[in-house]
Amino acid sequence: MHPYAVKKDVPHVLPFATDPALRQTKRFPLMVRLSPPDTYQTQAVLDILQFYGWECLSIITTDNDYGFGVEDALMTLAMNRRIKLEVVTRLKTERSYFVEEITQVLNQLRDLKAHPIAVATNEDSGAYLLQEAFQRGLVVSKNWVWILLDGLIAPDVLKVEYTTSNGDLQKTNFDGLIGTRPAASGGNLLRDLKSFWDDRNIGPNSDFQNELGLGLEKYIDGMLSVAHGVEGYRSKHQGLPAKEFDGLQLRNAILRANASGLTSPLLFDPDGKINSTNYDILLSKSGKWTEMGDWKSVTKLNMSSLLFLNFSKSLRASRMNTPRPRQANGEESSDVPIVHVVTILEPPFVMLGSQNTSYKGEILSNRVYTDSVPLGDRKPGMDVELSGYCVDMLQKISENAGLRYTLRLVEDSKYGGYDSDSGLWNGIIGDVKRGKSHAAVAPITVTAERAAVVDFSTAFVDIGLKYIINASAIANLTSHVKAEPSAFGFLLPFQNSLYLAIAICVLCLASFLNLLSRLSPYGARGHFYLGPRADKFRRKTSSYSNLSASEWNVKSNRKDEVKKLREEKENADTRMGMSNVLFFVWASLFWQTPETVPRAPSARILTAVWYLSAVVFVASYTANMVAFVASNQMDITAWDSVSDLVSQTKIDYGTVSDSSVEFIFKSSGVKVATSIYNYLQSDPDRFMVSSTDKGMERVGNGSYAFFWDSLVLDLEASKSNCQLRTVNVGFGGVAYAAAFTKNSPLKPVFSRNILRLKESGYMTVLWERYFSELGECIRQTTANDANYKRLQFEELAGVFYFVALAMGTGFVLLLMEWVLAGIQDVNSRDVSAPKSLREAIRIRLNRVQQDISQNWFPRKQPKIPSKFLDESILSFRRNTNHFSEMQANDINDSVGQVTDGHSTQRISSIRFKIPGEAEDQPPS
Repeated sequence: MHPYAVKKDVPHVLPFATDPALRQTKRFPLMVRLSPPDTYQTQAVLDILQFYGWECLSIITTDNDYGFGVEDALMTLAMNRRIKLEVVTRLKTERSYFVEEITQVLNQLRDLKAHPIAVATNEDSGAYLLQEAFQRGLVVSKNWVWILLDGLIAPDVLKVEYTTSNGDLQKTNFDGLIGTRPAASGGNLLRDLKSFWDDRNIGPNSDFQNELGLGLEKYIDGMLSVAHGVEGYRSKHQGLPAKEFDGLQLRNAILRANASGLTSPLLFDPDGKINSTNYDILLSKSGKWTEMGDWKSVTKLNMSSLLFLNFSKSLRASRMNTPRPRQANGEESSDVPIVHVVTILEPPFVMLGSQNTSYKGEILSNRVYTDSVPLGDRKPGMDVELSGYCVDMLQKISENAGLRYTLRLVEDSKYGGYDSDSGLWNGIIGDVKRGKSHAAVAPITVTAERAAVVDFSTAFVDIGLKYIINASAIANLTSHVKAEPSAFGFLLPFQNSLYLAIAICVLCLASFLNLLSRLSPYGARGHFYLGPRADKFRRKTSSYSNLSASEWNVKSNRKDEVKKLREEKENADTRMGMSNVLFFVWASLFWQTPETVPRAPSARILTAVWYLSAVVFVASYTANMVAFVASNQMDITAWDSVSDLVSQTKIDYGTVSDSSVEFIFKSSGVKVATSIYNYLQSDPDRFMVSSTDKGMERVGNGSYAFFWDSLVLDLEASKSNCQLRTVNVGFGGVAYAAAFTKNSPLKPVFSRNILRLKESGYMTVLWERYFSELGECIRQTTANDANYKRLQFEELAGVFYFVALAMGTGFVLLLMEWVLAGIQDVNSRDVSAPKSLREAIRIRLNRVQQDISQNWFPRKQPKIPSKFLDESILSFRRNTNHFSEMQANDINDSVGQVTDGHSTQRISSIRFKIPGEAEDQPPS
């Protein structure tokens, strides 16, 4: 067909082509494949074998390219994984030939021990093969496992018809077959098609999955991909004449399609293969294919239900002999096998009581009692009626996974610990480890020590560790304690490290704002000192210093301009000086805004961030202060930590012996946990109890604190009308999970179903069903435990990081301000103005350097003897007696004040000569 497509220059779309050789684009340039190559499907088959522990395999394929490809891939993988190949054969495609070949193959298989057989044939030969295998007894109940590849996943393959010895025609279904097929996406298109199919009820007793089937869906995906490709081709080659049509360009447009399909998203690799390598793992049941797991190229095999067999000694399988229930006549039933489950009393997870109906009256029919169990597998306690959280969860999992189970209580009423004297594990962990039970479903805490001997499922509950104590015992112990008021209680909301961090932040921020004011062309100081106003001020004041008395009168009209420049200079010096900036930052912390605020945009951005940080600081302080005041008004007997318990000697405390809580105390590196373990080991008979019931009994009687899982203790506190209260330990978070024998195939089944129950909301329903009594006590306890806590630096560190980031942003904006100011300075028409941006920036840098050298770090001026100053002032006044008194005062203002000898200020505006000075020496 492909040469014809090449001749006609049109793409060749194949819904079911899986031969790996088709990926050769040079041989098949126009091919588009909607199914992944067989190499992925054969990996799924081999993963199924390894999941069950099967070590041998037979392969039956057809004598064509498809069969050659599957056979080659299976043989290569089998040899790499050291799986023994028993029979490998290829059937002719013509019925006249394969009938005889199938008879020979089945006779050859029947002479071997039962083992898995992978079948990759067409539907005609595959259906005949299964018919003959069923009549010869090569079925799953006798450990024969048939794994069918996607070419045989059709409802008709499961139908079996045969003639009995009496000549009657019998019709039945071939159940227990395993199948693999490309996974359907389940997207909107598939849902819409199913809805369309159901609304029109196409065909009598129409069923979408069986009537429509995967085959038609693949053809629809082919049409959709072509439609999207044509749309993309037309948009790219609009107006192109029909005679210039290019089939290769159309094929590339199909590969670029990114749309939804029925079986998978329409995404393709460059070699023309659809980019979907996920497979559904199916199980035939009652004449229909049902999902039992999936396989993905990334996560590999994931099973949600199991195929149970009567495993023989030669078949490694799952290492778990799961017996089938017996009929009344003692013969083996065809029902699913039984899983033995052990548990322990732990209300509300497991309680004594009828389990015949669930919480809403649903019949719980998957549990098997003693009468339905073979004599050799019967154990005491299988008929005890149980109910609770774990029992309901087990029932739901058994329904979803197709399991039946027995349920009994562990004989020694222990969860399980290692006995160093006997070298054995006790409790339900010991039962599972020794194979007395297949699984343990109870609130079992997962620990590293237990995980070394059994496997755990996904956790179904995650909780913490608490201790429970009688409130009256605490009251008796602490009734003499009085709360002492503190004069510095207002400092308690924050830790000292946080106060120090805020103070350092204020100083750093004030220094940075002051620096921005000096360096920014738009800052309060930089606007004057880095601009032309500073140069003008220097020229004006310098020209006045050289004036004679007569010239001063002539140019006195410039006096106002000099005075205005001097006022601008003084404002630039003081407006955002260090003292003003420090006051501004400190006032902003308390939501106050002084009259002096930053002027530069870079400084204002930083100020806005500081305002936001101040809101966080003040709000956190206020909230924690309220909590502190409230805690001082509470009863002083409300303990809030495990240290309160460990530091006293009048109240005993302990936990259940050989429990996970004891192991947490033993193995934890926390100092207080080690202290508790040493205390318990000092007198185990006094401090340890045999069960939670014994522990709660001692708590109710008086001075005893019991360590256990928070969920159980909170429920007990709620039942006591808050007479008992729980306190968080602060370490040792635990998880509840089901336990299984090592390498048990039940583990992935339970884990996946637990996740599904969580996603579906069923676990929430169970929680509300059994833990609805957790009312005010647990909320009050939680409020007391977390009532007051001094905030640390780490809890508000993000605010300081935010301020530091704002400072960095301010520096970047400062550079941008320099560039903008330089651009504004450039003026080609003004002779005195810079002619380029580089020259403008250089001039501003020179001004910065001059400002730093003259004003930032002023040098100490040498003192002038007061007698010289006095004589000079007198001489100056004699020579200028024609000035009015007001003019003289103005001049004195311009030259500055001269003290009486205690200190001297720089005189820069008036020239005068000190007696004794040389004639050619410049005036001082």
